Amino acid sequence: MNLNFANIREMINHLVIFRTQLSMNIYYFLSHTRTSGGANKDESNSKVVTAQPIMFVKGLDLLMEKLRLLEPPFEKIVGISGAGQQHGSVYWKRGSKNILNNLDPDKFLHEQLAFAFSVQHSPIWMDSSTTEYCDKIEQYVGGPEVIVCGKIEV
Repeated sequence: MNLNFANIREMINHLVIFRTQLSMNIYYFLSHTRTSGGANKDESNSKVVTAQPIMFVKGLDLLMEKLRLLEPPFEKIVGISGAGQQHGSVYWKRGSKNILNNLDPDKFLHEQLAFAFSVQHSPIWMDSSTTEYCDKIEQYVGGPEVIVCGKIEV
């Protein structure tokens, strides 16, 4: 079998059928979060850059509502994927597992998770407020090579 790019693309086209593609700019639809490109930059400390975890939950709610309004045959949906260009930390409150275990499919996620996060503004990839602390940890364990190689002796 000759597996050149055209053959592979044809095989994939037979296996995968894309019925719907939904996208949105959550920074436009969620402008009330007052972010700049999804980030909250601390004016008093340029090292602190955060995002509101609930903002991403609201974005997911908006996309799922758009999907619901299209009235697809949900029983035939095999998978849903998503992508974003923001990554950061999310800190759950104690007891959040109980909230997650009792979600109501008839309610929006952002309403149910509104009080599930212990930090309302979580650090994102642009944050460098912990650089000094990270440098101290790196020094304590023996330097960057030790961290990269995974041979930490404490």
